[in-house]
Amino acid sequence: MHPTQIRDSKMRNTTIKKKLKFFLCLTSILMFSALKMYGTPQAPDIVIYQGEAFGLHRPTPIISYFQRYPERRLPPPEIIITGNLRGYIARYEFIDSVLYLTDIQGRGRGRLREFFPSVDEVRVYWFSGLLVLHRTLNNQDNYVILELENGVLKRSKRLFGIEEYREFLEKQFQAFKQTEEYQAVKEQLREHRANRHRSDEDVERIVRRSIIGYTSKILVE
Repeated sequence: MHPTQIRDSKMRNTTIKKKLKFFLCLTSILMFSALKMYGTPQAPDIVIYQGEAFGLHRPTPIISYFQRYPERRLPPPEIIITGNLRGYIARYEFIDSVLYLTDIQGRGRGRLREFFPSVDEVRVYWFSGLLVLHRTLNNQDNYVILELENGVLKRSKRLFGIEEYREFLEKQFQAFKQTEEYQAVKEQLREHRANRHRSDEDVERIVRRSIIGYTSKILVE
């Protein structure tokens, strides 16, 4: 194998491992929260996109920021609110196709300056991947899939209704299955202690269930 191919392969495996570690951690947190609070719906972060306010369905860039800088992680809230276990709500806004973190509301006050003392808004440079925005309009669920690279919007896709959203997720998964990265993800999942005795079908279900997290680009038209 050519040295350049070896280097690219190592970089790709490192990226997959980091992504897998993050989503295993996030899945554990969400499962624990759901069990602890009996599935209480959580208040979403807010994203202003094309002048409209959406709930951030998943994932949320602030979590990946705290993972990258654990020393800056917000402390657990003193008073637990079942509808907001994390104790804060982040607010984002797209300005000229760039995603900015504009506020972190927690404990009744804005806390953005605690983490970024000299700015009023922070470019979300650390996030590359897919975001799912959601809002209900005229009794219909509306979704927007956004593809970002280092916080810059590269592509978007609007979906109308839960069935259209589910159809997109399945097509995204089927397209992902045709990639080398999918096989690498399966191997990495198998290396995790909790998955060693799972069947191929079980591992496939894990990836399908979190396909937005495992893919960084929109793979279907």
